[in-house]
Amino acid sequence: MKKKLLLFLLTCIFIISVPFSALAEDYGTEYPAYIPYSGGAYIEVQSSLGRGSLVFQDTYKTGYFGFSGSGYNLFNISNSTLTGRLIMQNGTTYQARFSSFNTLQYYYESGMTREWRDVTTSKIYNTNCEFLDNTTNDRGNIIDIFYGDSFNYSVVAFLAFILIVLIIIAIKKG
Repeated sequence: MKKKLLLFLLTCIFIISVPFSALAEDYGTEYPAYIPYSGGAYIEVQSSLGRGSLVFQDTYKTGYFGFSGSGYNLFNISNSTLTGRLIMQNGTTYQARFSSFNTLQYYYESGMTREWRDVTTSKIYNTNCEFLDNTTNDRGNIIDIFYGDSFNYSVVAFLAFILIVLIIIAIKKG
């Protein structure tokens, strides 16, 4: 009985000591069939222009996108301008960009009018990009509970090692 109680207590201590992160948003990963390209970073969204997909260079998958405000309006969190394509579900294609620390824009051309116009995004359907969200809204989809911090990994590994040693000692004494 003493051995089972000790094992239960040690397991509880280990579980409590592991730093859990807030839940991350889970987005689909199905590559939209209407995109005429193969590969790259993509984000299928519902926008003020309708349903469409943003396609960028593959290097923009991680560390470039966050959110503006309390909804799902995408925001460039990097110090560089990201350029790519906005491909609508109906096949219309626009040049797209995220200026440094800004939201999505598309290039509008009609007659003599040529200008960059703002686009808001309200929903994310599918993506292979990583979104950062340091607010309490949990829109980000980073699964790594330690955010790549090797110190946190080391602490958990050390605690697991101690737990295993204590369990072995408890079994040998019991």
